[in-house]
Amino acid sequence: VDIANGEIAVELAAPSGLYILAGSAEGVDGAMPAASITYGAPRYETGGKLYVSTLTSVSLSATDAESPEQPILKYLVDALPALQPMKLYGAPFTLEAGARTVYYLATDAAGNSSRTQISDVYVDGAAPNVELIAGGVRYNAGGTAYITSADSITLSAADPAVGNLTSGLKGSYY
Repeated sequence: VDIANGEIAVELAAPSGLYILAGSAEGVDGAMPAASITYGAPRYETGGKLYVSTLTSVSLSATDAESPEQPILKYLVDALPALQPMKLYGAPFTLEAGARTVYYLATDAAGNSSRTQISDVYVDGAAPNVELIAGGVRYNAGGTAYITSADSITLSAADPAVGNLTSGLKGSYY
C-alpha cells in the first residue's frame, strides 16, 4: 500500500476463490488542519506575557491544505478539554478579567483534528486611575479651581489590580 502515490498492489500466487477489491487512494485526506488564535486590540506584550482587556476580541481561524471545506473550530476557556466538551466556535469572543487559558482545535470534513493548541493570556479588567493634584494656593469658584503660575500641578496614575492581576501603566499623558 502506497497511499502517498495513490497505489495499492496485491500479489496473487493462484486463484482460490479470492475476491479482490481494487481501487485508488487518490483523494484520501490524511492531513491535519491547522488552527490559530488572534487577539485584537487593545493588547500589550511584556516579559513574554500577553495582556489584553475585557474588550479585546479573540478570533480563531483554521486552514486545511487538502480540503476545500472550512474546518470546524472548537474552543474552551480555563477548563481542561479532557474534563469538559469544547464549545463550537462561531464568532469572535471576549474574556473575563484574570489569568486565562484558551484551548482550541480544528477538525476537517474527513475527521482529522489538529492537536489541541493552548494560549495563555492575562486579561486586565480595570482601567488606570488618574489623579490631578494642584499644589499651592487656589481659588475655587463654581466648581472650577484657579491657580497661579507659581503653583505646581502633579499627575498621578495607578493601575488597580483585579483578581491580583494588573498589566501596569504604559504611560500617563496630559
